[in-house]
Amino acid sequence: MRQAILVTQAFHLPRALFTARQLGMDAVGLAVPPGVPKPMLCKLELREIVARPVAVLDTLILRSRPRYLGRREPLFGDEREDR
Repeated sequence: MRQAILVTQAFHLPRALFTARQLGMDAVGLAVPPGVPKPMLCKLELREIVARPVAVLDTLILRSRPRYLGRREPLFGDEREDR
């Protein structure tokens, strides 16, 4: 089983953990301070009301796979290329 530590904002953490676990990861999470103004944070929290059921739909019913993946990032400093 793959393991993951998810570090994200508190409003996003439950969905991130759910998704990771549905993908077969042994995931734990750490919530960090929001870093955005309060009005924007309220908007993001409201977005989660819709995003959570969509995550259930994507993972449990449709079994959707990621469409857009960024470049692979190294996990350890010695794996980085000199910039």
